Amino acid sequence: MSVRVRFAPSPTGEIHIGNIRTAIFNWLFARSQQGTFILRIEDTDRERSTEEFREIIFRELDWLGLDVDEGIGSGGSQGPYQQMERLEIYREYARILEEKGKAYPCFCSPKELEAEKDKARQEGRDSVYSGKCRDLSGEKRARAREQKTPEALRLMNDERGDVVFSDIIRGEISFGGSTLDDFVLMKSDGSPTYNFACAIDDYTMEISHVIRGEDHISNTPKQLLIYMALGWEPPEFAHLPLILDKERKRMKKRSHSSEVYISGYRHQGYLPEAMLNYLALLGWSDREGEEILSREELISGFSLDRIKHSGAIFDREKLDWMNGVYIRNLPLSELRSRALPFLQQEQVNVKGSALDYLLLALQEKVSTFKEMAEMASSYAGPLQYEDQEKARQVFGQEQVDQVFKYLQEQLGGLEEITPEEAGKVLKETGKNLGVKGRLVFPTVRWALTGKGSGPDLNHIIAFMGTEECVRRLEKALEWREGE
Repeated sequence: MSVRVRFAPSPTGEIHIGNIRTAIFNWLFARSQQGTFILRIEDTDRERSTEEFREIIFRELDWLGLDVDEGIGSGGSQGPYQQMERLEIYREYARILEEKGKAYPCFCSPKELEAEKDKARQEGRDSVYSGKCRDLSGEKRARAREQKTPEALRLMNDERGDVVFSDIIRGEISFGGSTLDDFVLMKSDGSPTYNFACAIDDYTMEISHVIRGEDHISNTPKQLLIYMALGWEPPEFAHLPLILDKERKRMKKRSHSSEVYISGYRHQGYLPEAMLNYLALLGWSDREGEEILSREELISGFSLDRIKHSGAIFDREKLDWMNGVYIRNLPLSELRSRALPFLQQEQVNVKGSALDYLLLALQEKVSTFKEMAEMASSYAGPLQYEDQEKARQVFGQEQVDQVFKYLQEQLGGLEEITPEEAGKVLKETGKNLGVKGRLVFPTVRWALTGKGSGPDLNHIIAFMGTEECVRRLEKALEWREGE
């Protein structure tokens, strides 16, 4: 069997972390099985679907490197791949079902349907459609249509037994037949319901495996009933565990939180390869237990049988650690190109070898490029002591003035300096003055950076250059003498 899977988002907003994880699992499965990864846009929610949100889908997939084989933007023989362009296809299958006696028109008004629901709630029953329009005579139907009464189309669900299906991840799942009524296939405005469009699309696009979040489990029995009514063989189903926050609650869409949207991580300077690696491990694990996995390793090791049942905890600290690992493994040329957009946002205008020294100093200390740019701004800007009282205490220690004056002499004779040369000068300072390193390194760091800790001091000295270092050491001496 040829593997064909689909990612079918709605263009109604930013892409949720859970949605993009679904795309990743579908993509990995397709690549691991030499199958086809299809992008389908489900835009029947006409009020909220926009072109802007559709473009966001393309952008985030492209950012993560999830290349599409077939679908929107890629073409293919099973299109159109956007639901609002498939309305005639849905209407044709609706007509077929009605002709086969598997569906019927419903003329019930929203007011009547709401009254039925209220009555069911009052009586403590499941809120299912009564079937009021199921046995309408041809004459009554014709009269309703003559009067232009809005009509929907409902499935004539005669399968009153339990609907049972086998889920690749969860095993056998059963739904009681009493909870499944004659549900709507086509709405009165001529558009399909989600379940009808989804079932038609999956079948006509020859989808072999439907891999989606567990919140869609409740949709599966309705889709299976549609398959049965049309005499079709259904695809295999695999429902992924939900992504949970640190309180073990579902990560829901919240307008005030960027943490649930993939775009927030792109804007903060997470690497796409790190995000792909991390999200692939939310609910799935490598056979060897490895956590840092390349794209190729993810593909070769991926299988549906290693997806877990329980919810996956989204751990921001672990993501930061993983992204930091990826940043530290970048060669200088790539580190520079990845960091540049974030440096520009922070108006860090350092160039040439000075920029390289600064980036190499920060590479070991940051988790994201936004963090790197913010740190770079603090080092590239005017000197500010993070704790002025502490700085005065540091500069007031015995022999500190000798250390600073000696360094001024050594650095003042050089036009430029490399990190290696800076390290040599610092060591020689302590040796030649007969003072220990714990007096040299912390005091020099305070004098040059205004901070008590930070990245490699040798690279910071090379970044600042000899002239600026001499100037900052002089300022520290002035503070000392001011005491």
